[in-house]
Amino acid sequence: MALFTDIPLATLKTYRSEAQTALHQILTLKRVARITTADGKTVAFGPSDIAQLRSYLHSLDSAIAILEGTTGAGLPYSVATWTR
Repeated sequence: MALFTDIPLATLKTYRSEAQTALHQILTLKRVARITTADGKTVAFGPSDIAQLRSYLHSLDSAIAILEGTTGAGLPYSVATWTR
């Protein structure tokens, strides 16, 4: 989550929406899609970049889940505790 440190939840959700739209455009229209990443860079994704874009989406989903206090499956986070 280091890339997304100190970025508000609403902003992360906007980034995720943009990335999902880009993935949809690539998969359905077979064209280049451009998005702005969390660090402010504009990145172009084409059909050969689908794996990279999906990885970016996964990172966003993980960061959002952490801020919302859920796992990717919508379940609450749990912390293991040990007693001696």
